[in-house]
Amino acid sequence: MIELEGVIVKEVRGRNLGEIPKQAVDGLDFIVYGGEINVDLPVGDDLKLIYKVFKLGWRDIFDATLYATAKRLEAKALSLDAAFKAFLKECDLDHKILITLKEP
Repeated sequence: MIELEGVIVKEVRGRNLGEIPKQAVDGLDFIVYGGEINVDLPVGDDLKLIYKVFKLGWRDIFDATLYATAKRLEAKALSLDAAFKAFLKECDLDHKILITLKEP
């Protein structure tokens, strides 16, 4: 969720908008409070996989946390980072659980 907030703020700043569009605020609220999407927070056991991803060379804690949580839940995860998906594939990790807009 923190990364999603960061992406929204970055996009709004990059487009020189005076404020965050109502659609973005409503969309975030829907995901967190009103949708059929479950927000699942990481647990302690995820740290082992997060650390493994870091040891292999990836340095974005948000990507590694998303990956570890998705692996634990045996779920697909949405990421805007096609490079992370390519990194997982290169390291022989389960890259297919990430859904990206652009394939590496």
